[in-house]
Amino acid sequence: MASTTSRPVPLLLAFAGCLLTGWSAPAASVPQSDGASRHSQASLAASVEVPVAIVHALGHGASAVVSGIGAAAGSVAVTISVAGAGASFVVYLSVDAVRRLGIAVGTAVSVAAVATGWIISAAGEALCFIANDSVRPHIHSHRYGGGAMARTCSAMLLSGLLLMAAAANAGNGCQQQEVAPHKLEAAARTALLAAAALDEVDAPVALIARVGTDLSKQGLVYSHAGFVVRDHAHGRWTVVHLLNECGSDRSGLYAQGLVNFFSDDLVNQDLRIVWFKPHAAERLSERLKQMPRHSLHHPRYNLIARPGSGDYQNSTAWLVEMMASALADRAVYDRATAYAFARSDGFLPDTIHIPYSRRVLGGLLSANADFTDHPVVTRLSGDYPVITVRSIFRYLDRAGYVERQEEWRGGKRQAQPGPA
Repeated sequence: MASTTSRPVPLLLAFAGCLLTGWSAPAASVPQSDGASRHSQASLAASVEVPVAIVHALGHGASAVVSGIGAAAGSVAVTISVAGAGASFVVYLSVDAVRRLGIAVGTAVSVAAVATGWIISAAGEALCFIANDSVRPHIHSHRYGGGAMARTCSAMLLSGLLLMAAAANAGNGCQQQEVAPHKLEAAARTALLAAAALDEVDAPVALIARVGTDLSKQGLVYSHAGFVVRDHAHGRWTVVHLLNECGSDRSGLYAQGLVNFFSDDLVNQDLRIVWFKPHAAERLSERLKQMPRHSLHHPRYNLIARPGSGDYQNSTAWLVEMMASALADRAVYDRATAYAFARSDGFLPDTIHIPYSRRVLGGLLSANADFTDHPVVTRLSGDYPVITVRSIFRYLDRAGYVERQEEWRGGKRQAQPGPA
């Protein structure tokens, strides 16, 4: 968070590009990417707050200069003052970055205006991204049952400090990773694009998918999805989804802004939105309003969870079970009944091949991937039934629940959705 000389307002996307955050990469080539919003969960939720005076000054082309430097928990706190604002904010950089860029008191920093805010740079290298008023409503994060901005495997950026002890407690899968301002700015652009598309359709909820992991070897594109809810208690468009916490065997349910959703270390910013038929959307919306009651959440996480498993759950399994509980012709409040209805309603999981040699030599053995959830015959064959985003799309389409769907590749709306 920012150290300021005037009263700050929440502008939660001023972020140091050289600040280290912790995250655990998902297992390679497994069709899930629901690590706890690696950069977005804590990094965006507890990042720099900027006084409104600074936002106004930047909007009028104000210049900025380094006005202070100090040590802060293994990093360097660089205070940046904005001319005419009467206020400052702090960017936390690594010691090496400060030396390499020659940053000192009096160093002028450049301010580049972009459609979503401003990029603050020194010596040609981006230091942070500051969101403008159009983006700010799409930056928030809340863990159901855990309070706003709950800590997960991101770096625990609370009051600008790297709370590595807290990260370590979340699971030994946490590692340090740089956050690039241009990735945050790209996420902001995607968030605005998605919000504009969602506003075009009079629907209370839709399904939104992102490309978090390269699954092309499995013939897949989208690795993670969530329900995007209109006028949620936490924001105009809020993504409700299940996230793995720090590469551990635990998960949580989160309500996040669109910027948070697209701020993970994604392969690209491609996305797909699927709108439900009105009757399905209304029923699903009513079910989601009951959360955290009747959430069907099972906290024991498995990246490669067997469809219908009673012992584990992952992000796509939760989506299917929640949709089924809402669409069933009777009240459903348990996971087994929900998945049974989905199967009777036409849902079919995908099958992916993961040979034993790749499981061992390819580094797929981790706390969040338990292959023993599958029977021995499956493990011997290497052909694993899994719930993928593609299988969810196919189910919704075959069952007649899709009203409309749109896809963007490289920021451009496609005439027809491509492979999923």
